[in-house]
Amino acid sequence: MSVPEGGFKAWFERDTARTLAAQFAAVQPGFDAKRFVRRATKGLAPLEMMDRVRQFADALEEELPDDPAALFDVVVRSLPPAKPPTSGGDDRVFDEKGDAFRQWPLSELIARRSLEAPDAALEAMLALTQVFTSEFAVRPLLREDPARVLARFAEWAEHPNMHARRWCSEGSRPRLPWGGHLPLFIADPAPMFPILRKLEDDPELYVRRSVANHWNDIAKDHPARVVAEARRLWKAKCRDRAAREAMVRHMLRTLIKAGDPGALSVIGYKRTRTVEASVAVQVEGTKRKTPSLPIGGTVAFEVTLRNAGRRAQALLVDYALHYVKKRGETSPKVFKGTELRLAAGATETLTFRRPMKHVSIRRLHPGTHRVEILVNGASLAEGSFELLG
Repeated sequence: MSVPEGGFKAWFERDTARTLAAQFAAVQPGFDAKRFVRRATKGLAPLEMMDRVRQFADALEEELPDDPAALFDVVVRSLPPAKPPTSGGDDRVFDEKGDAFRQWPLSELIARRSLEAPDAALEAMLALTQVFTSEFAVRPLLREDPARVLARFAEWAEHPNMHARRWCSEGSRPRLPWGGHLPLFIADPAPMFPILRKLEDDPELYVRRSVANHWNDIAKDHPARVVAEARRLWKAKCRDRAAREAMVRHMLRTLIKAGDPGALSVIGYKRTRTVEASVAVQVEGTKRKTPSLPIGGTVAFEVTLRNAGRRAQALLVDYALHYVKKRGETSPKVFKGTELRLAAGATETLTFRRPMKHVSIRRLHPGTHRVEILVNGASLAEGSFELLG
């Protein structure tokens, strides 16, 4: 899905308001399209995306029936055609223009009225999730009436439409980005386990990735339970071994990055006492004793590994870069390296490169940056370099 110039918020402007107005005017007699567009687009310029979504939903609510069941009925009848129910082997499940994304105000509208007519709301969400997504719409109802929602999810986890099946996992994630937390499931995720297990071998990668993301959310609060689940999955028989292993690795990714011994052992990596490591920090053109580079340059880490043991060992080699923050303290970020099998007595040299550029999620600051070499989760070597302002 391509992002429009100006960011996601640029989708919620006059053209989208006109599109939504046409949708509703076609199914709701008396819908005042001009008044809706005027209300939806008033004073948009300073508003960020979610404020725009809420303003569009406010304007829709003014034009639609006050009775929640009647409102949900109009919303469902207004929806554009559903997305394909299966991927057909193509992982691009959203259209590239982001047309489905423009339906977000309908999600907001259902969410805010869902507690008034929960069963009708859930049916409306089921229809919407096959066009856009209802992962955000279902959150208020999940917080207030989880038993009702989970009963429907248990049924819809077997729905023929992949978007409905994914919704059962994605909508109930305890730490869904943009969706707010679900404290009940953060405290005890067990009610979701039967639904996740129903979906773990779904034929669609789109669904399995959501299941893995859900387990990864749970791992942040209940690592041992997720490791146990991952071990069960890794050992169990399945039709597609590669797909199963990919899902397990994805569900364990946060624990693997953190060097959790249980998670690493599931995928075949054990803590080792016989592997030695050293690291040389290299910066092209530096003449200083301590390697240094300006912001915008690239630093390389040359890592030498030696297996001093008598048996070959499977190694997962990552590195943690300790970024200097604005006030001088540091914060580590683990980067994925490589996997290899090192024969007894053998030596291997690896090189990792890292651009030291500003990115949207991280501003760089001058100072001494430390790098740690992580082998099967253990820190075996470290070096440093100076980032210049």
